[in-house]
Amino acid sequence: MNKNKSKKEIIISHIFTYFNMLNLALAVLVIISGQYKNMLFMGIVISNTLIGIVQELKVKKLIDQLSLITASKVKRFTKDIHDESLGQLYLSRNYEKIQENLEEANIEDLQKGDRIELSIGDQVSADGCVLYSDNIEVDESLLTGEGDAIHKKAGDLLYSGSFVTAGKAVMTVTNTGDENYANRLAAKARTKKRASSQMQDSINKIIKLVSFAIVPIGIALFCIQYFRVGDSISDSLVQTVAGVLGMIPEGLVLLTSISFILGVGRLAKKNALVQEMEAIEALARVNVLCLDKTGTITTGEMKVNSVHQLIPNIDLEVINGIVHDLIFEFDQVNVTAKALRQYFSKPSKEINQVISSIPFSSKRKFMGIMTTKRAYMLGAPQMLTEDEKVLQVADAFSAKGYRTLL
Repeated sequence: MNKNKSKKEIIISHIFTYFNMLNLALAVLVIISGQYKNMLFMGIVISNTLIGIVQELKVKKLIDQLSLITASKVKRFTKDIHDESLGQLYLSRNYEKIQENLEEANIEDLQKGDRIELSIGDQVSADGCVLYSDNIEVDESLLTGEGDAIHKKAGDLLYSGSFVTAGKAVMTVTNTGDENYANRLAAKARTKKRASSQMQDSINKIIKLVSFAIVPIGIALFCIQYFRVGDSISDSLVQTVAGVLGMIPEGLVLLTSISFILGVGRLAKKNALVQEMEAIEALARVNVLCLDKTGTITTGEMKVNSVHQLIPNIDLEVINGIVHDLIFEFDQVNVTAKALRQYFSKPSKEINQVISSIPFSSKRKFMGIMTTKRAYMLGAPQMLTEDEKVLQVADAFSAKGYRTLL
């Protein structure tokens, strides 16, 4: 396994190959002859080398940008407030006092033992332990591939790279920088096994076998040209190089590289990243490609498809207004809430004061508000009703792949 190579290592690995060294030795003989016009064969060597260097440098740039942590700022508590005091402030809902003890900090400035506040929409930028939890739930799909929200309580571990989807928490930092789980995971992604190519391996074997015959054949050709034919040393060297070059499959080497680069280009148009050109050949030999459908393979974006009225005599505008009032009551916004906010953008005409509310959580699978006149709940149908007719309608939509809310 090779770690991500530096630019210098990439350039050296592509220049100092057996094929290049063999051609360079022949080029030296042509230089000695002084007939530089006969060095056109080096164009193939240079083209082949440049193709490999440019492709791998391009991939290196993308790999170096690979990072699971996108957050740059965190809300950190000042050191003069104790852990017990923090818990009491959250239990008493004294958010004004909490804000007074918070400061904005760069993630690079985080140290072990720092306490940071996490709320919905925040990315966990360092590994840590939950000090206080207000029904916090996190999405760890970037780390595990599973899109289910994970409920965390005091004492549980939080991993960098995950996102807060519900609730709020105070976390004590345990790892920073390269020690973070997300950074260690990204480092593993940069580690790769050298791709093999049967075509290139075969060509290299041919070149190595030919190289053993080149020396005696080259000496014999030079002697024939110089002693038997009577050519000058300069002409004899050029004729020898010309005869030897025919034994080296230079055109095949370049053709192989061109085929690989065309394949890389076609895959790039499909947003596929090829770390090494040789991997194209391995992919060409694949008959069946098996994928594990996880929470990271899709965009995670949603939109409202339709509203199905179960009670026909209620005006659709009233329903839209109710959902608007309910969804905009909460600051916590997940993927579903974003879709609902975009669709139900108009408030209801009858404005009632909200006297209490229940935020959504994946454990409850519903949210609700109590107004001065009515109570409304929105969530998974099976959690809100036992009416078989309603559940049958919901199941019919779910069977088509829709997320259904009641």
